[in-house]
Amino acid sequence: MLTNEEMRQKVMRRVRVIYFLRWLSRPFIRVSVLAVAAVAIVGSVSLSSVAANAASKGDILDFLDFAVAAFRDTEMMVQSAVLVVGLIILASIVDLVRSLQREPSLA
Repeated sequence: MLTNEEMRQKVMRRVRVIYFLRWLSRPFIRVSVLAVAAVAIVGSVSLSSVAANAASKGDILDFLDFAVAAFRDTEMMVQSAVLVVGLIILASIVDLVRSLQREPSLA
């Protein structure tokens, strides 16, 4: 059985998580975080080298193997930035699909 204080802490932790997730869902915050993560990636990775190495892969399986190895062997900051960018793009796509399903067609 949880004491009153433990219950309060548990509830407040959930409230903070929900508040943070709603704060992150704001477009300005989402774009700002995306920009910071993109700058971190561009500043830490030679994109021209990555593009040249990725283009040299002929088969899709070779490309996927290259992508996994490149992600695995990079620094933790770059991995985190790539994950943040991916999550923001995924969340934006989900929001777009939901808004298109709710809005009546203009055609």
